[in-house]
Amino acid sequence: NSSWDLCMQEYLQFISMLAHWRSLPLYSRFVCRFYSNERIKVYTKTGDKGKSSLFNGERRDKTDLIFEALGSTDETNSFIGCAVAALPKNSISEQIPLDKWLLTIQSRLLDVGSTIATPNNEFSSEARIQRVHFDEQNVTDLETWIDLMDSHLPPLKNFILPGGGRCASLLHVSRSI
Repeated sequence: NSSWDLCMQEYLQFISMLAHWRSLPLYSRFVCRFYSNERIKVYTKTGDKGKSSLFNGERRDKTDLIFEALGSTDETNSFIGCAVAALPKNSISEQIPLDKWLLTIQSRLLDVGSTIATPNNEFSSEARIQRVHFDEQNVTDLETWIDLMDSHLPPLKNFILPGGGRCASLLHVSRSI
C-alpha cells in the first residue's frame, strides 16, 4: 500500500468513529465513496477558469470570500487533526476526554463547511438548507467543555504565549486561523 492509501484508510477509520454523531456532511461522504467500490474521480474535468462550485451547485469566482471561509475552516480542522495525533496520552481522562472532544470538533467543522458551502439563496432548496443546518447545541457543548477544562486551571493573570508543547502549539495555531 502506498502512503496515500494508508492515510486514506486511517481517515476512513476516523470517519467511522464519528459516524455515530449524525449523518456525515458532504465532504466525508465523498471520501467514503471515493474509497468504496464505487470509484469516483477526485477531479471534475470542468476546467479551472477561476470558478468553483458550492454544495448547492452555484458557480462562484474562486476569489469569493466564501472560499476563503471554507479554506480557513479546512485549515483549522487540519491543525486540530495534527494536535490529535500529537496529543499526549496522559492528557486524556474520563472527566476530560480531550481526544473525543477534538474529534467531535473536527466533525462539527466539516458540518460548518457544508453550511458555508450552502448559502441561503435562490440556488439552495429548503431541503438542502435544512440538511446543512448547524445546530446551536454544538456551540453550547463546546462552551460546556471549555468551562469544564477552565475549572481545572488556575485563574488567568496574564496573556498566554502560544506554545507549551507540540499538541498545545498546534491547538494555538488552530485557534488563531
